[in-house]
Amino acid sequence: MPTRRPDDVPAERAAGLLADIRQAANAGRLTAAVRIGERALRQLGDHPEVADVRVRIQVVLGTCHADTGRVDEAFRLFDDAERRRPGARDGVVDGARGLLEFRLGRSADALASFSRVIDGAPDADAVTRWAASVNRGLLHMQAGHLADAARDTQRAAELAEGFDDRGPALMSRHNLGYVQYLAGDIPRALADMELAQRAAPESYVGIPALDRARVLLAAGLQTEAREFLDLALADFTRNRARTELADALLVSAELRALTGDLAGGRREARRAGTVYRQVGNQVAALLADYSVLRLPSLLPPDAAGRPGGGAPAQSGSAPPTPGVHGRDPALTGRRGRDPSPAGLRGRDPAPADGPAAADLADRLLAAGFAEEAAHARLLAAEAALDRGDVPAAADRLAGADAAAARPTLALTLHRRLVRGRLAAARDDIHGALAQLRAGLDELADFQARFGSQDLQSGSAVHGRLLARTGLRLAVGTGSPARILQWLERSRAASTRLAAVTPPADPELAELLGALRQATNQAREAALGAGPDPDLDRRVAELRRRVRARSWIVAGSGAVRRPVTLAAVQRLLAADPTDPTVVAYVTGEGAVFALTVTARRADFRRLGPWPGDPQRHRRLVADLDMLAAGRVPPPIRRVARASAAAELRRLDLELVQPLRDRFTGGPLLVAAVGELATLPWTLLPSLAGCPVSVSSSVTAAMAGAGRPARAHLRGVLSVAGPEVPHGVEEAERVAQLHAGAGLLAGDAATGEAVLAQVPVGGVLHVAAHGRHEPESPLFSSVLLADGPLYAYDIAPNPSLPDQVVLSCCDVGRSAFRPGGEPLGLAAALLRSGVSTVVTAVSRVSDGVAAAVMAEYHARLLDGAGPAAALAQAVAAVGDPADPDGVAAPFSLFGAGS
Repeated sequence: MPTRRPDDVPAERAAGLLADIRQAANAGRLTAAVRIGERALRQLGDHPEVADVRVRIQVVLGTCHADTGRVDEAFRLFDDAERRRPGARDGVVDGARGLLEFRLGRSADALASFSRVIDGAPDADAVTRWAASVNRGLLHMQAGHLADAARDTQRAAELAEGFDDRGPALMSRHNLGYVQYLAGDIPRALADMELAQRAAPESYVGIPALDRARVLLAAGLQTEAREFLDLALADFTRNRARTELADALLVSAELRALTGDLAGGRREARRAGTVYRQVGNQVAALLADYSVLRLPSLLPPDAAGRPGGGAPAQSGSAPPTPGVHGRDPALTGRRGRDPSPAGLRGRDPAPADGPAAADLADRLLAAGFAEEAAHARLLAAEAALDRGDVPAAADRLAGADAAAARPTLALTLHRRLVRGRLAAARDDIHGALAQLRAGLDELADFQARFGSQDLQSGSAVHGRLLARTGLRLAVGTGSPARILQWLERSRAASTRLAAVTPPADPELAELLGALRQATNQAREAALGAGPDPDLDRRVAELRRRVRARSWIVAGSGAVRRPVTLAAVQRLLAADPTDPTVVAYVTGEGAVFALTVTARRADFRRLGPWPGDPQRHRRLVADLDMLAAGRVPPPIRRVARASAAAELRRLDLELVQPLRDRFTGGPLLVAAVGELATLPWTLLPSLAGCPVSVSSSVTAAMAGAGRPARAHLRGVLSVAGPEVPHGVEEAERVAQLHAGAGLLAGDAATGEAVLAQVPVGGVLHVAAHGRHEPESPLFSSVLLADGPLYAYDIAPNPSLPDQVVLSCCDVGRSAFRPGGEPLGLAAALLRSGVSTVVTAVSRVSDGVAAAVMAEYHARLLDGAGPAAALAQAVAAVGDPADPDGVAAPFSLFGAGS
């Protein structure tokens, strides 16, 4: 056996100790890592042959000390490491020092450290150069230098291509997506992030999930953002990543405020500030203080006690704060300022603390945060307006205008609101409305970049306060023309966008097909032996991938501006049926109506409207009861009486006060929220009256001049499974229309329906429907091979002009915070379908078959869709009649 020289022992021991400390640190066992590292330094002493390994141990040990708040000890270790290797050119210490400086908010120092690695360390290995490039790219993102950020991040991606570990390459791709997000291209950002995540190792969870939560929050998708944020919070907690946990808490605080939980939001923001101070990051702690200040401005109006509008405070989203992916210095950190209009939602029930906001603005500006300083000054200006101090508000607004030379959209919209409020305080209503209108136009241009209905409707929330404030000012003028303009803008900006018709996407189609199959299998399993957890997990994963895929499509950039009163009246005058438009709006505990005919326009308050959701739910529950097949007669009588009484009350509140304004022709209702999904054809005063429902007057007028009688351009009749009269109904519809197509039984698959849709014709579906309020674009009708989703519709190259859904529930919609409805019927209309006929509650199979037979017969007699539906519902029965039946069908979109 060879004799081992004493000098061999330290080298072997050093390598083993370095591996041990790295393993402990990367597992999040910081206490153990510190113990191993300190023992290693004592054992290795000053042996020159282990100097390089000792330096690397010191670097990892210093990073662990920094993570536990011992920043001074970390810098002492880095300084000692540099003294031990004077003139070293491998960049190891500079990389670690730069990361710590980055995390502490010392941006200039960090930039210099990373630059020394990239430009002055020729002996640096590829991993060290990759880490420095990634982190310098993040510093450029933070500063808003996106071209430099993209260049450094692209260099990092190229370096990572040669690594055996795929993590760095995927991290680089993810960060390239974040650059796109900062540049305002949310679809492309989500596409890059999704591709990176799908190929990432399971351990690569926290930072990507947090970033995607930020992007989705910027797009207004709060539920989806929360899903990703919960993943990030769990990962950071599990790995004891304190700084990243604080970053996530700030995002969580914003989400809590947006849903009305101000106390919870403040608690999480203050907890984040405490963590930042414990680890020595005073700059990030300042941003946490800013978050606490701005959270009240994110409250929804109902939580703030301001229903119907007002002149609310608003601010932009705080940028992400520094974070790390692990313990070695090949880590990424703070991103950059949020370019999206997050934070424009509500107001504090009490005025903001103006002096505190002004003082914080000065501290933010001194720390280099011009954007956040501007928002804080705008909050201070609004506090001055709240107490009636117009000169002080003007001074603070001027300071905000000067604070950020290149404002993000968030800051731009906030400025527009405050300028509008200031103009209104000076009695310059014209100037106030001009500022608010300009802000909404800028938001509409931002939204038009999206090719996803989800993103378009979600982002409408960012314009809600601008629109509400404008509507309130317009109502004060008493001008129907102005009121119409601002009523249309208050309907949520996405009602003004062109129809979403993304190109056919084979991958999305494949995902939807797989989802249909998995859902069908899970349903059969649940009906048989019981739920299958593996199938349920597959369904959930496929749904997530469908949503993510739909978000990446870019929009056309087209925006449809609100229709004017003069244009509405010209269109109404050209219609021989002499229709009446009624736009309903609720707020301030009351319901109002703007009535427009070809000859006059009128705006009036109809009466109190508490907006009690239970009342609407009771009516739907009663109608659902009448649709059930095995309800005892006494219970059915109670439900019928309750429904009839509620329908009479709604008629008295919403219709009868306007009867003197109606022309006697069709009624075009413009409404959102619960008013949109009322069974209008069942109201006593509207029996037999053609009624169509749209989300806005602009949408209602969009159907004017379109070719009528869609059934002459082809009919496809479809019957789904398990509907007692479904095949009979589908066959009857097909027999009525010459040359109609018929799909029933095993032939009625989603693929067959999409392939045989008659372009510009009528698609009739008799099937069970399902509305999903949490994920409304997954609302569906059940076909032979599983559900046909709202997600299936938009990319389909062949769209009918009219869709008749003889299904339960699918006329219901979930409403985004901006007011834009989403559901199967709404998705069809947003995709370019002109008319959708469907039920707004459950309907019995026998009643549906009877109403649909009448409906199609009257279409053939020459009636328009709204008239045909009104006549069919009246012919089948009325729940007010003791012997009648409920037929809660509504027509959405064009009724002529």
